[in-house]
Amino acid sequence: MIVLSNAARRHDAIERELLRVGITPRLYHSVLSSGELVWHWLNATSNLDEHGNSGYYFGPERRQTLCDGLPVNWVDGLERADFVLNTGAPVGNPADVRALTPILGKMLKRQLPMHCANLDQYAIRGGVMGISAGAIARHYQSMGAKRVIYYGKPQAELFEKALQALGIDQSRVIMVGDAFETDIAGANNFGIDSLLIAGGIHQAELTPLSTETVEILANRYKFTPSYFCQSFCW
Repeated sequence: MIVLSNAARRHDAIERELLRVGITPRLYHSVLSSGELVWHWLNATSNLDEHGNSGYYFGPERRQTLCDGLPVNWVDGLERADFVLNTGAPVGNPADVRALTPILGKMLKRQLPMHCANLDQYAIRGGVMGISAGAIARHYQSMGAKRVIYYGKPQAELFEKALQALGIDQSRVIMVGDAFETDIAGANNFGIDSLLIAGGIHQAELTPLSTETVEILANRYKFTPSYFCQSFCW
């Protein structure tokens, strides 16, 4: 079992979080995250030589540890930045991405490349739904941004690394997740089975849970799970 996470954190930080909720290392083989992917990309000096090494961190303070150890000159102002690292909304838990339009507009004036360290569109925080980094990046693109780089599910790279780590044929692999746009989309694109957990971010739309309600969402998102269930427990 491999934990695939779109969290904008490195694998060791995620392992500590898993431990806090009772998921010990003996329950899984490894952790792969979008945060780990973006960290390694930014750590490659050849990549920074290509578009400059002055970065502007855009996200909550608690996620800023993702910047640790990188050969990046982190700047406070957008006017001095070569690129933006997006890990989510800087403050609070906004429900509407349009609240961030003014600062995204400042990035757009300079056409700053954006590295999106979390492809998730939404996240549940303290029981309340709010936007995630993926929604911010998508809105930035809709405003006219020319270069947005995404890391994590449903991109193939994370699935390829997971399959390499497992060392088994993909016909024996199943993706378990609660999001159509990342978990189910990634599994469909990569050609592996998927199990949709209905009690996650789509809970309101999948109540009452039935084949019909799952099919409605599958048609909306254009991705279909192999199986579905209310929760992932045993």
